[in-house]
Amino acid sequence: MGPVFNFRRQESKMVQWDKASEAGLEAFKKFYDCETLEEALSSFNTVCEEAKLPRGGRFTEFFPYLKAAYKEALPYKYKEIFKILEKKAGQSLYERNTIGQIDRNRVLCVGAGPVGLRAAIEVQLLGARVVVVERRPKFTRNNVLKLWKFLIDDLKSLGAKKFYGKFATGSINHINIRSLQLLMTKISLLLGISVYAPCKFDGIAEPVLTEEGSLISGWKAKFSDGHELADSFIFDVVIGASGKNCVLDGFSRYSLDARLAIAITANFVNHWTSEEAAVEEIGGLSRQYDQDFFKEMYTETGVDLENIVYYKDQVHYFVMTAKKESLLEQGVLKEDLADTEDTRGRILNPSNVDKEKLMEYAKKAALYATEHKSQKLPHTEWAIIPRGDKGSPDCCIFDFTNLYAARVAARVTVRKGQPLLATIVGDSLLEPFWPEGTGCARGFLSALDAGWMIRDWFLGKKNPIKILAEREMTRSILNQTTDGNLVKKYKDFTIDPKSRYVTIPTKYDKDKILKYYDSDNPDEIQFLTERFKEKRFFDNAQHKSILKKFRSTFKKSKKPKEVVVAGSAPLSPTIEAGPPVFPKA
Repeated sequence: MGPVFNFRRQESKMVQWDKASEAGLEAFKKFYDCETLEEALSSFNTVCEEAKLPRGGRFTEFFPYLKAAYKEALPYKYKEIFKILEKKAGQSLYERNTIGQIDRNRVLCVGAGPVGLRAAIEVQLLGARVVVVERRPKFTRNNVLKLWKFLIDDLKSLGAKKFYGKFATGSINHINIRSLQLLMTKISLLLGISVYAPCKFDGIAEPVLTEEGSLISGWKAKFSDGHELADSFIFDVVIGASGKNCVLDGFSRYSLDARLAIAITANFVNHWTSEEAAVEEIGGLSRQYDQDFFKEMYTETGVDLENIVYYKDQVHYFVMTAKKESLLEQGVLKEDLADTEDTRGRILNPSNVDKEKLMEYAKKAALYATEHKSQKLPHTEWAIIPRGDKGSPDCCIFDFTNLYAARVAARVTVRKGQPLLATIVGDSLLEPFWPEGTGCARGFLSALDAGWMIRDWFLGKKNPIKILAEREMTRSILNQTTDGNLVKKYKDFTIDPKSRYVTIPTKYDKDKILKYYDSDNPDEIQFLTERFKEKRFFDNAQHKSILKKFRSTFKKSKKPKEVVVAGSAPLSPTIEAGPPVFPKA
């Protein structure tokens, strides 16, 4: 049976589609319960195949048909997720999930970390065609994220607890990164987002003429590692969510320098025994509040810390800030280097760190802290991360002194009459201070802020330069945002920043904002600049006309040529093709 399109929310429940096969039902259960990224992607492909559905698409082109194929045939445990996601998608700001023109709302998200996936989910619910690429083939990060209060409500509204039953149980306010990534990937796939992994992003190519010179192709992503076919993908918005190493050009960052601070993370296997369950977590212990504890730890073990945190999840996770002098005394650091700009990058270089002594140092801290605060951790068996031939014990040391913050959150580049909105979120925008648990929280806030900006971009009612200015206002307050100074009604949070921030600045440097809109069309720049500086009415139709006229100057003939739509070509012979688009709605 072919798709029956109807975008009216009240009639969406009447979508008709053939029920999935028994093999499809088993694949859905496997997808729902699986514990690896590879299994999730593979089993979801089968879910779609057995229901005769494309592997993703815009929300209205995919989710109602997936629901019609599976919901009624699945046991209760599995079907509830459809109800939760449908409720989320029904929020008024998503406007029936059809905001903007479908030929100008194609979005590429680079990075399948928690923040990248959260941003992708928002724009998918707005009605975009979203593709996520992730360079890693699997999720391996054991580190545990502290969740601010609003994050728990936000993730519950997306169905996180259905995929991860232990989520936010009792007073637990944390989750390990790979578990969060996996459950958010599953949510993304169900909504219609296409996820490709491994797929390494190498940059963006500007629009060029086709070989016949008859039509200008749009902005394309470049991929390596044999993903040449991905070059045919065309996008209008790019979200950079690749972590602290920002992969998008044009986003300069500055260092939030402070005195040297050395962090150590340690992850031990959790066997879920009764002895391990008896060990109480340490939600955050700082030297300034318990000096005797830290002094005694140093006297008995030689470990000298500023703070320590212990969370229990898939692993026993410890993060601590260690004093350089004790690391030298214990032989963790081989050579002392003065704390200068030139030497900071070298003091924690692997050549200057004794890994075995680092592991012993972390063990001493973990055992002493748990023994003196509740009950001694019964073992220190290292969790192994897949690094090298045999893997590596999950114990790391790093400098989080030179944290970086971006100078701009979004910018627009227009070439040959084709605009590209680029924005960064998460650690690419603002690196977190680990002991305070700011990474995931501020990352999610930046994803929601980006979603609001992209919504305005899709609607086309505001001057694009004004949209950039408004995004800068929310970026400017992110570094000062804490769990305590957000609006308290967490359940009312939306992508609208006013629902989350108590105060949003209104002043900005107009000349500075203008630099973030880069066009090769002088007429367009003059049109937008005059209306932005003079606060004149923005006519979207007139702006489109200027773009269209400029595009036409590059056409060499009127011979039509089909343009490949984002996600319509396979990434490689080993990765499933992107979902074909249904007939025009």
